[in-house]
Amino acid sequence: MEVFQSLNNVFGIKDLIIKSERLIIVPVDICKARECYDSLIIEEAKEKIIKYLLWNGPDSFESVEEFYNKQWNHYPKRNNNDEDNNSEEENDENRNNNDDEKEKEEEVNKFPYVYSMMILKNTNKENHLEEEWLGTIELRHMVRYKDENNEEIETEFETIDNSNWDFGYYLKVSAQGKGYMTESIFLLSYVAFKYLNAFELSAETMRFNKKSRHTLEKNKFILTDIEKFCIKNDQVIPCYYLYLPKDEFLTLY
Repeated sequence: MEVFQSLNNVFGIKDLIIKSERLIIVPVDICKARECYDSLIIEEAKEKIIKYLLWNGPDSFESVEEFYNKQWNHYPKRNNNDEDNNSEEENDENRNNNDDEKEKEEEVNKFPYVYSMMILKNTNKENHLEEEWLGTIELRHMVRYKDENNEEIETEFETIDNSNWDFGYYLKVSAQGKGYMTESIFLLSYVAFKYLNAFELSAETMRFNKKSRHTLEKNKFILTDIEKFCIKNDQVIPCYYLYLPKDEFLTLY
């Protein structure tokens, strides 16, 4: 496995590329939006993908393109040190120009640590974006804390203290059953523990999605009896909750 990154700080991975013999995992890129859209509108996708997601699939290609563009703009620390060498006058002008967009920037910065990644098939092409799109995997920073009733809550947050990272993922139909997601989860788990200061990874999966549960268990995620639920189309759906502690992962690998 190869990991290429530009690190600004413990979370500041500007560009992240993870390579194995079979796969390349990179940040979402709008040039792959069409492949994503095409994978979700085929008939088989209803039972093999959409059924297990919290949304009902794309309304249009434009909606997928917009989502990819949004995730690109949310990618952690993507705007950074290139501006450090600007003159003071240029910086003042930039600040004035950005005043109108302050609310948008604040909205983006609420959840700065969401890594939306594409899974590509590694065929050793010169440009990795020429590779075949297989699916997506998302790593979200979570924080546990107690509410006023001493109940434990998880929320996306922007501190490295008590950090937990949560997974979400899917593969296109033709890529399923080949071990791609099992490998992708391992690769991103390695990055989370080595580079993102994670002490624990977790995932929730609908109870009728047995394949997803088994994929996580192949990566040594531990099944718990914690009751979790999600809501889709106004229906409450029971979910499994699985987790992987850092110490457990490091002893195995």
